[in-house]
Amino acid sequence: MSKLISKIFGLEFENKFYKLGLSNSRIANTLSYVCEEKYIDQVNDNENIVAVITNKELSYKISKKTYLCNDPLYAFWEYFNVCSNHTINARCSPSKIHETCFIHPTSYISPQDVTIGKNSIIEPHVTIHGGVRIEEDCLVRSGAVLGFDGFEMKKTDSGILPIIHDGLLVIKDRVEIGSLNSLAKGFSWQNTYIDCDTKIDSLVHIAHASKVGKACFITASCEVSGSVVIGDNCWLGPRSAITNGVTIGSNTFIGIGAVVTKSFGENLVIAGNPAKILRRK
Repeated sequence: MSKLISKIFGLEFENKFYKLGLSNSRIANTLSYVCEEKYIDQVNDNENIVAVITNKELSYKISKKTYLCNDPLYAFWEYFNVCSNHTINARCSPSKIHETCFIHPTSYISPQDVTIGKNSIIEPHVTIHGGVRIEEDCLVRSGAVLGFDGFEMKKTDSGILPIIHDGLLVIKDRVEIGSLNSLAKGFSWQNTYIDCDTKIDSLVHIAHASKVGKACFITASCEVSGSVVIGDNCWLGPRSAITNGVTIGSNTFIGIGAVVTKSFGENLVIAGNPAKILRRK
């Protein structure tokens, strides 16, 4: 892999394997990147980061091993794309659909990298891309699209770079996916995950790498942005929206049209724009 990247970018990597990660990486032996000065201290203080792709101007302030190029943002994420393709190709075995499933003939299921467990039902005009794992007794209603690459674009000096998603979409037992839902697969080393007994209404979007707990009710037209974590037994009211990276504790009720811009704990009723605590349960 290092030889391939060296050929693409002219970066002379050492003959060693790095894990790719951002400036806050919690994984040892991480290769990261810096294209803005504001991230230098975070990279220098993170013992998990051992090497950095950067430019000549910033390299003098970085205390880690550096690899120099003119466009470190592009180089890192194109390296990420190469690794993502490698991950996807490595798991590219024929799809497995249990004989007890009902699949409507108008639906499309990728011939590779999909599993569907016992007694699950796929209604008309559903699209299931590779990288989806559906467990037992699930229902996917008409027009849902599962396992596509989420919206992740990088504006680099070399142009806009779409990022390939390397993760899975995992749907556990007895989940119901409503009609015209869109659920992205995982991204940046994390899967998208819907836990057991969660029920999702129509016209819901759940973005990459989000995790929804057990027995949640997600009502019509909700939008869950990337890397959101929702606890068990939560209720998301119609047209509510949760911004990326937010955590919602278990047993929390989110009111109609709420715009959730920060994390909240357990056993709460929240509503408004921006959402605030109305009361505790």
